[in-house]
Amino acid sequence: MLDSLVVLGDAEKVSCLSKRLSAEEGAFAAFCVSGAAKPYREGALLCFFTGTIYRRLDASLPAGSPGETLLAAWRKYGEDFLNRLEGKFILAIADLEAGRLFFARDHFGGLPLFYCLGPDFAAVSGRLSPLANAGLVPKALSRAGLCDYFSLRYIPAPDTIFEGIRALLPGHCVSARLEGGRVVAEERCWWDVDCRSENMDYNYDRCKKNLREAVLRSVEERLFPGANGVFLSGGIDSTIMTGAAATLLGRTIDTFTIGFHEEAFDESPRAKIAAEAHGARQHVYILNYDEALGELDHIISGFDQPFADDSAVPTWVINRFAAEQGVTNVLTGDGSDQIFAGSNKYFIRHYVDKLMRVPAPIRALARAAVFSLPDNSARMRKIRKVMNCADMTPYEMRRRMLQLCLGDEELGYLLMGKTVDPANDTVARIYRVNRDVTDELTNTLYVDLKLMVDGCMMAKMGSMSRLAGVNTHAPLTSMAVLQEAFRIPPEFKQRGASGKIILKDAFSDVIPPELMTASKKGFMPPVASWFRGPLLEDLKKELAPERIEEIGLFDPALVTLLINEHVSRKNDRAVVLWALYVFSKWYRREF
Repeated sequence: MLDSLVVLGDAEKVSCLSKRLSAEEGAFAAFCVSGAAKPYREGALLCFFTGTIYRRLDASLPAGSPGETLLAAWRKYGEDFLNRLEGKFILAIADLEAGRLFFARDHFGGLPLFYCLGPDFAAVSGRLSPLANAGLVPKALSRAGLCDYFSLRYIPAPDTIFEGIRALLPGHCVSARLEGGRVVAEERCWWDVDCRSENMDYNYDRCKKNLREAVLRSVEERLFPGANGVFLSGGIDSTIMTGAAATLLGRTIDTFTIGFHEEAFDESPRAKIAAEAHGARQHVYILNYDEALGELDHIISGFDQPFADDSAVPTWVINRFAAEQGVTNVLTGDGSDQIFAGSNKYFIRHYVDKLMRVPAPIRALARAAVFSLPDNSARMRKIRKVMNCADMTPYEMRRRMLQLCLGDEELGYLLMGKTVDPANDTVARIYRVNRDVTDELTNTLYVDLKLMVDGCMMAKMGSMSRLAGVNTHAPLTSMAVLQEAFRIPPEFKQRGASGKIILKDAFSDVIPPELMTASKKGFMPPVASWFRGPLLEDLKKELAPERIEEIGLFDPALVTLLINEHVSRKNDRAVVLWALYVFSKWYRREF
């Protein structure tokens, strides 16, 4: 398992670490933290692997254990072996004789890999804590990581919460060698989607056919002997996963749905329609969110670094529910919204354009009225977002849609001016990668794929499924689907305020008609109510002025003001308070 800490270093570094960790002999040492599983070994080669291999593109490779397959591919192809297989994995290969360490992430499976490099060492682990506590680098907080967290609610690669420790981007690898007591390391991208406009396919029927074939093939590769399940909400994506899996399996498949007592938010009736349409065995867990209060610390501790997307709560519950039913291989529809422009955020230009057709004096009056009303509903927040975006450039608009916690100005207030340059942060850098070679919507989808899907959605599902002992798989982020999706022109995906056009069309035979145009209901944990009721005392303890002073990062007066505004219902501050609350608990655990 790559929960181990693997280190390449000079003799002095090795000697220092080996007092606390078990060592493998050779030109350098690979160290495993106490209790971690041993690596697969063949002679001087060690293979650390976590994940699943879905397919081997070279039939001559052995179909034994992952370690056996990977080392055979390594010997045959060198670093290019990554192009000979597809899976959901992180790996490290150590050559004890050559003094070499190679580590990589799959193309987009969602498993994180952390590393740090110094003049005399290279170290890697699938968990953040072993690196942060190994003494290789000072344990200090990263300013970039903090800005990511309090802006986005999560920390996307390559940033982490710790200075000097990086997260490897999907489809990237690092090769490090020990040469004369020094470590020489090089990072490179071995796989990425091609979203250049010049390579798009403008034949709609061919795009639809290729997309359907890619999705079906990817689902099939992620089905395993024994019980297979699908997390089914009744939405487009999970319904497609259910229909494809049931058809390919040719037998009953288990589906898992979270239901709610509040009818306005309960999607289980829609899930029932999808399950019955495909002969699935539906399992519904009716969740009373108050029951989750006692498990918040457990859920928060399931992440390597601060993570403030409160939908982690239902994600944990549904993974635990599947595990209790004995189903440990589950398909999800994750990634579809960000690949096929399916969520409301991608319609912002449409709504802004409609707003700008209203005469300026009337817009001004409407804005004054909207911002004089209480900020206490999702609808009001959406209206405010549209109005705030009216005078922004396309990039500023997309950036603000990503900032689900604090905007740049508010972030500066919270962190007392100690922020990174927003013109060169992770969002800005990734936005520039394809800005000049593709259209604005496709570039936005690429940014969200790298940031939101990998950094938030996959991190959330991966952490919560690992906590529950479930192995989740996302066919819509396979190599084949991503390659086809980014060859599809934007007009085939979105029209006005309608998204996923071609995906719905490609699978119109497996989506019941009544679900085809159903809007998402969505239901997040009632954090706003919790912070005025059962969690108020704990919130005040975690964010007390003396506690904030101890942490030394935030303006104590501002934090107190946020609490008072929320409790008095002057403003809904649940999002930023949840981020602060989670951070305080994480900080207490780590420091």
